[in-house]
Amino acid sequence: MLAALNPVQWLAGISLVILAIYSLKYREQKVARLLSVFLFLTGTWCIFAAAIFLNFDLETKITFNRLKMLSATLIPITIFYFSVALNNEIKIPKWMTRLLFLVPVTTVVIILSPWHNLMITGYETLVIDTLEILQFKNGQWFQVHNTYSRILMLTGFYFIYSGAKSLHSFYRKRNYVILAAILFPFLVDTAAVYAYPIFRYLQLVPLSLSLTSYLIVYVIFAQKALEVIPYARSQIITHMKDPCLMWDVKGNLVDFNQAAAELFDLKENVHQHFESNIHLDNVKQTNPLFIGKNHHIYDLQYQDVHNEHGQFVGSFSLLKDITNQKNLESELKRLNEVKTLLLGVMSHDVTSNMRHITKLSEILNSKPFSEKEVSVLAADIQSSSVEVYDFIKDLVSWSKSQMKSWNLEIEHINLKML
Repeated sequence: MLAALNPVQWLAGISLVILAIYSLKYREQKVARLLSVFLFLTGTWCIFAAAIFLNFDLETKITFNRLKMLSATLIPITIFYFSVALNNEIKIPKWMTRLLFLVPVTTVVIILSPWHNLMITGYETLVIDTLEILQFKNGQWFQVHNTYSRILMLTGFYFIYSGAKSLHSFYRKRNYVILAAILFPFLVDTAAVYAYPIFRYLQLVPLSLSLTSYLIVYVIFAQKALEVIPYARSQIITHMKDPCLMWDVKGNLVDFNQAAAELFDLKENVHQHFESNIHLDNVKQTNPLFIGKNHHIYDLQYQDVHNEHGQFVGSFSLLKDITNQKNLESELKRLNEVKTLLLGVMSHDVTSNMRHITKLSEILNSKPFSEKEVSVLAADIQSSSVEVYDFIKDLVSWSKSQMKSWNLEIEHINLKML
C-alpha cells in the first residue's frame, strides 16, 4: 500500500509545476506571482521527495533530499508574503523584507555547502513494505530554521485570517479556504517533527501540502479570484456610501456592505445569525423607504442576478439616499407657492392702478374740463402712477437682493474620487 504513494507524489508534483507555469498568465498581479512561486516550490518538493523512493544508492538519495530541502526551505517565506498579498492592509518596510530573508538564505547556503550536515545528518536507508525510505536526524541549524519558519507561518496565518474580516464575502471565503489548505500540512509537519518522524521518512508532509494546494488553485482560478473585474466590483460595493444588500433565491439576506450594516444595525459577519429579520419582500413594500437612524429617505432599487447559465441566483438591492433631493423638492414647492402669491399681489396692485390711470385718461379725453377739474384728475393720475412706479422699483430691488444671495464658490475637486 505504501508503494502507491510514489506515483501519487510524482503526479502531484508534476501537475503543480504545470499549474505554477499557468499562473504566470496573471503575473501582473502580485498574488499570482507569489502563487506561482509557491506552487513551483511545492511541486519540486514533492518531485524530489518521490525521487528518494527510487532504487538509488545512499549518496544519490542524500542528493535528492538536499534538493528537496532547498524547496522546503523557501516555502515558509513564500507563504508569509502570499498572506501579506492577500491582506492589503499589511505593509512591510524594505529593511524588514531583507531581514526576513536572512535565515532562509543562510539555510540555503548551508544546504549547498560542504557543511550541509548542520541541517540533516545521520542518513541511513530502511525498507518498509518493499519501499526503501531514507532516515535522518536533525542537525544543529535545523532547530533554528524550524523555529523561525513556524513563527513566520503562524504570522502568515494571522494575516490571512485578519485580512478576511474586512473583505467581501466572496473573498472572505477564499481566504478561509486558503488558510485551511495551508494549516493542515502545517499540522502534519508539526506532528512529523515533534512526535512521528515516520511521517517525514514517508514524505507525507510534501504530499499533504501538494494535495491541499489544489484547493488554493481552485478558489483562485476556478472562482476567478485573480480577475480584476470581480475584485474591483467587490471593492466598489464594499466602499459605497449607499447601502447595498444581497439576497438569495428565497429572498433571505446573505450579504451587505458597511453602509447597510450601519443602516439596519446588522452584524459585520454575514455568517452570523442576523438580529434583524430582514426579508426582500418586506423591503419591497414601500418605495421610497423611510428608514434609518436619522429618518433619512431612501429610494430602493433592486435587480435580479443570474449566473452564466441564465439561472436566477438571487437579487441585488441598492438604497439611494434621496433625503437631500426630497428636501430640495420641498423647498422648491415652497418657493413656487411664494412665487404664486407674489404674482397674485403683483397682478392685483399693478392691474388696479393701471386700470385707474387708464380710466382717468379716458375721462380727460372724453370732453372739455375746467382747469380746476383737470388739475384734480391729473393729481389722481400722478398718485396712481407713483404707486405703480414705487411697486416696480421695490420689485426690482427685491430681485437684485435675491440675485446677490447666490454666491459663486470655487473649489478643487479630485476627479479620481468621482
